[in-house]
Amino acid sequence: MKKRFSKSVLRAQRRKIKPSDVFEQKLLDYFKKVAKIKIRNNMTLDELSKELSKIDYSQLTKIIRQTSTDIFNRNQNGYKNIINAMIQGSNSVARQQRLDLAMQQMVHEKSIYEPLMYKFAENVSLIKNIPLDCAKKLWEGYDQGVSFRGTDIERYLTEHMGKRAKLIIRTESSKLNSAITEVRSRRLGINAYIWSTSEDRRVRPSHKMMDNVLVFWGTRLTLDKMNGHAGEYPNCRCTSIPVVELEDIRFPIKVAEGNLTIQSKKNKAEIISGRIKTYTRDEFLKTYGQYFEK
Repeated sequence: MKKRFSKSVLRAQRRKIKPSDVFEQKLLDYFKKVAKIKIRNNMTLDELSKELSKIDYSQLTKIIRQTSTDIFNRNQNGYKNIINAMIQGSNSVARQQRLDLAMQQMVHEKSIYEPLMYKFAENVSLIKNIPLDCAKKLWEGYDQGVSFRGTDIERYLTEHMGKRAKLIIRTESSKLNSAITEVRSRRLGINAYIWSTSEDRRVRPSHKMMDNVLVFWGTRLTLDKMNGHAGEYPNCRCTSIPVVELEDIRFPIKVAEGNLTIQSKKNKAEIISGRIKTYTRDEFLKTYGQYFEK
């Protein structure tokens, strides 16, 4: 008997496929290093803007490309391990053979993911704008009569540049990982995934509601007024665990249906449209059995 998606299995699968913090941290460390400038106590905002405009980002493109390749490779290895784990002991030998062959072919088809990796590079490159954006905010404060000493400027830049860069890097890394997972799944004929959160206090109420919910890739999700699947939201650490076949599902199972819209309100979440319906095995087969045919 195969192991179904229990809590422990989901945690193990999530670790295999989520982006590594090491890749993100390397990119963030580079940004902090090149964006750090020496600030004199009597430095004017005009002088600050000029210094920030001189920051050398010549190595940024290379490091972003390395990061996207690292994310791609980790996703590839993790996804392959998940598929292998799911088809072990499969009742369908033919399906197992088809998935094995398809996975082997996909290893050599990196070109189909290049648009996703290009979009990642384009979005992460926006961190180059952060220093001057921060300077603009300081100018706005100055125009309103706020005075700044060098230590105030340094503290502001250190805090805000680091936070914004980390948000962009983490968000785009997660979005790239999720997009690659969706492409792999669709090409393998895998129609659905299990939404898996990080299961800690930082999980947003709307994402907590989605934890352990089965989602078809074609389902439109809107959480807190933003669209996307697991891992495609700002600072989202959720992952999508592909469902290979019916035996992977642990019943009863919750399924996201319709144009599902969920809104967080303080520490709770409310479904605005669509629904999350719980199915027994027999009910699920009647409604969605065609997506899991042998």
